[in-house]
Amino acid sequence: MSNPTDLVSWSLQMIKMTSNSPRLKLHDLPRNLHYVTISYIETAGSTTTRQKALKEQYFFSCNCPHCIKAQFDDIQESAILEGYICKDNACNGFLLRDSDNKGFICQQCGLFRDKEEIKNIASEVKVVSEKASLTLSAGHKTEASALYKMVEKLQVKLYHQFSINLMRTWENLLKVFMELEDWKQALTYCKLTIPTYQSKLLSLS
Repeated sequence: MSNPTDLVSWSLQMIKMTSNSPRLKLHDLPRNLHYVTISYIETAGSTTTRQKALKEQYFFSCNCPHCIKAQFDDIQESAILEGYICKDNACNGFLLRDSDNKGFICQQCGLFRDKEEIKNIASEVKVVSEKASLTLSAGHKTEASALYKMVEKLQVKLYHQFSINLMRTWENLLKVFMELEDWKQALTYCKLTIPTYQSKLLSLS
């Protein structure tokens, strides 16, 4: 986010003015020192926030290597948290839509996953999730836990282990098992949610 500014001329003038000083000699400066640079904006924000500020305040988009890499990292994080997983169980890659919009391509192994396959599983997840929620609201906790486990089984086929959707199901199961006072099962699902929170906190640090 840094670019040369008018400070260059000012800085060189200051150097010349002080070149006779015993503390600073012009020839003491590195020969490859050509520019003084500053940041246009606060650099601690996310890539999206920084790009938005640059566009609004300075009317340009930054394409420096840092921004390009950060944009890819943002896409990857979003795909892992909200997108789909590779259908190869041995692969831990994330999926992005293919150019023909017929499915998704794993960004790690290149394997194609059909859009209709994902759509069918997602539809089944929605139906069972709604039934589980209604069952829990009716006070049938044991039956609800069985339904949420069905949701979990389906979601594991779709989502990454750090998926927000999968984590919500684990949180529902945690809540149900705590109400059932099944502490062993509750602890199991509590442990499953921790890595997702950890990965998000580490990305913000």
